[in-house]
Amino acid sequence: MNLLPPRQTNGGRMVLYAFDVDQTLWLSGGPIKLADLMGLRNSGHLLGLCGNFAAVTLRMPEWHYLFSFIGPGGGGGTGTPMLTPTLTLPA
Repeated sequence: MNLLPPRQTNGGRMVLYAFDVDQTLWLSGGPIKLADLMGLRNSGHLLGLCGNFAAVTLRMPEWHYLFSFIGPGGGGGTGTPMLTPTLTLPA
């Protein structure tokens, strides 16, 4: 059961947000709250998880209604971004 309202249009511009979990999202003491994420999603943006996605998926049974993808985990500590923009699509 989807508890979120349908995505709204945002002027034809969709942004992809990939969030680290640990010390970033509210579930692990981070500053980004669930209401912030819901606001982004409801404005038509795509949200994803990177890193410790299990911290979210194990605590939020309906995580897949809010997040559209799970990105690479691990990272290796190189400081190199694992998600890089490769393509811009018109809405």
